[in-house]
Amino acid sequence: MVSELEFERPIVELRNKIAELKEFAKNTEVDLSSEIDKLENRLEKVENDIYNHLSPW
Repeated sequence: MVSELEFERPIVELRNKIAELKEFAKNTEVDLSSEIDKLENRLEKVENDIYNHLSPW
């Protein structure tokens, strides 16, 4: 089991949502690529914001 740190929660939630949408799109053949792209861009921004503002302590 992978445990997440509190500050990583938004990242984990976005990754989970992206995985859910990809699985749903695959199973239903619904094109969700635009929404998935938006979430992936948002994930990248959130990761950068979080990890660039970490302090050593």
